[in-house]
Amino acid sequence: MQLVDTTKELQEVFGSDIPELVWARGPASYEYYFADRKLFDAIALGSWRQKGTLFAAETTTLAIEDGQLMGIEIGMPGSEFRARQAALGAVWRALVTSNQTDTADIEGVLQRAQHASWLNPVVHPDTYYIQAISV
Repeated sequence: MQLVDTTKELQEVFGSDIPELVWARGPASYEYYFADRKLFDAIALGSWRQKGTLFAAETTTLAIEDGQLMGIEIGMPGSEFRARQAALGAVWRALVTSNQTDTADIEGVLQRAQHASWLNPVVHPDTYYIQAISV
């Protein structure tokens, strides 16, 4: 098995697998926050394709064996977490512009996130944030 950084080519090859892998890391919280799997998938894939965001390919290491994606690790310094989370705004705007979602969906996610912030741990600036998911 090889662990490799995500290149543009690999980003295209494995992009469709990313929403399911990210979902697998926290289905209970993601289901609550997003209330719609289609919406979550659009955000996760949009983020993976957008530099500087929470699930960006630039922070993803791929585990590949015999040309198959075996898992991913998304990691970044904790000091980047909040900025990358905020950068998701560009992904949301793109989804609204393309009529894949509307502002009511965004408001719902934000309200549920405030109500259930305890579902996910606080990420401290002096730590390293890692999401590791295998197939």
